[in-house]
Amino acid sequence: MTALFLSMMLTASEPSNGSMITTEYKIGTVTVELQARLVPCVKNRRCVQLPNGRRVIGRIEQSRFIVEETP
Repeated sequence: MTALFLSMMLTASEPSNGSMITTEYKIGTVTVELQARLVPCVKNRRCVQLPNGRRVIGRIEQSRFIVEETP
């Protein structure tokens, strides 16, 4: 029973820095989905590095990283 509980806790935890995560990049009404790498960020924030090298701040929702910008 304990091993099952630990297994559930590990799978429910957030991804760590350096891991790849599906990212939704929303600009106005346009949404682009891509893979990005989680990187260290300023306190209490989450950041990813996009394939073009740009770092952006966002949030994790349901195993996806969400970035929203206004045009």
